[in-house]
Amino acid sequence: MDEIPSFKKSVERFQDFLRTDGHEGAVVWAFREDFYSTSNARTWIRCPLPDTNAAVAGRCFEAGRHTGLVEIAALFRVGASIVATVFAPARDEIQGWNQGFKLSVRSPLTEAVCVPNGILWALHRCRPAYAHFQRRETLVHSSGEALGRHAMAYDFKWARLIVACTKRLRDSMVCPVPFVDCQIIPPLTGDPDNIGVWFICDTILEKERFRFEALSFATERLRMMAVEDGFPTASAETLRSDVTSEEDIQRGGGRFYFFR
Repeated sequence: MDEIPSFKKSVERFQDFLRTDGHEGAVVWAFREDFYSTSNARTWIRCPLPDTNAAVAGRCFEAGRHTGLVEIAALFRVGASIVATVFAPARDEIQGWNQGFKLSVRSPLTEAVCVPNGILWALHRCRPAYAHFQRRETLVHSSGEALGRHAMAYDFKWARLIVACTKRLRDSMVCPVPFVDCQIIPPLTGDPDNIGVWFICDTILEKERFRFEALSFATERLRMMAVEDGFPTASAETLRSDVTSEEDIQRGGGRFYFFR
């Protein structure tokens, strides 16, 4: 299976896909609670959409990217904008689709009715049609479901993979200057991008030797090992590294304080 590109690159691909299909306009992000459709296929949507939707869409996409199953779908138009969503199903959730990245556009791409007032939207949410839509629409996540997919996906498996590879690198004794331990600093989201790796030498003298003689070699070898074990290639390029020593850590009050 081809590696799924980053959210930014995937959105660019999605915009090209829309233009090829004859749809021009800025892409805005919506989730199930932001709109509803009635039995006559008319769609109502809150305006403006929440500012947080773009970040939620990005997190949901990364969850699907990690599990290998994600879709960006154009739902309808609102004025000059195209309303889209990110869908990251579980592998057993959609029959016949168990891997890959999909782009789609609803046909026809209809015009939704904008509800530009918070009080009016609150009234719309009280309509039975709204509640019915929220229950039956299974191919659009709510924002809570989207964040839940992200939470399930970011179990820090990428950080654990880097820990395992770093320990294998240490035990292989191939570095020009040995290191005795490591400290991995993952992003709080658990994403594979921008993981920090500290190589730990025994003494300050060995740390300085490692910095000048082995840090670049060890970092590149670690990236190679990680990719061979399934780490995303693009994310391996963002791996950050540095070196310290057990002596420095002890002088800094121990690991808890040194790596804060």
